[in-house]
Amino acid sequence: MSERYMIDGQGERVPARYVKSYDKARDRIARRILKRWEGERARLEKVHAETLADVDELAELAGREDVNLGGAKGNLQFQSFDRCVQIGLDARWDLEFDERLRTAQERVEAFVADRASGADRDLRELVLMAFRPTSDGLLSRARILGLLRLNIRHPQWVAAMDLIRESINTRRGKTLLRVERRETTGARFERVLLNIADVAERAAAAGQGAE
Repeated sequence: MSERYMIDGQGERVPARYVKSYDKARDRIARRILKRWEGERARLEKVHAETLADVDELAELAGREDVNLGGAKGNLQFQSFDRCVQIGLDARWDLEFDERLRTAQERVEAFVADRASGADRDLRELVLMAFRPTSDGLLSRARILGLLRLNIRHPQWVAAMDLIRESINTRRGKTLLRVERRETTGARFERVLLNIADVAERAAAAGQGAE
């Protein structure tokens, strides 16, 4: 019978007879937990896929009946017959800027440079903040879009704002499913969360309540 080996943290094969009992138990328990979590992850992926298939089925039926399930851009919502179960599908849209934003920035900064004194100092600071990278090295979309709301009608500024608008691209990001329930139609909906942290919090709260 060939000797059993275990792989250590350096990737080396160590004969099992030289591994302490505690280390063997630690390895066994870690792998048991991993297997359990991977199994649940696979089940959640199956739940997610089957739920989306159910939503697609209802959307197809609604289309045949000329029923509107929800808003634009892929969002929808529907309830059970007793209105105590509510399902929602929220499509998130990401906003990005293309290379034209750089040209718009140069034009805005040139416009502000000619008016960098007196009452226009506040405008200069707004522009500097809008194009200043955040701590993660990215531009703040909210600050850049905030420039579009400024009431400035100078042709040079208007042209720059038009260029910012042209540089905006949107793409569909994550799609979030919501499953909510309530006991009666007069109660508030509560989300059914498939979240291990939520389970832990509820278990902790139940334990405290039992004391």
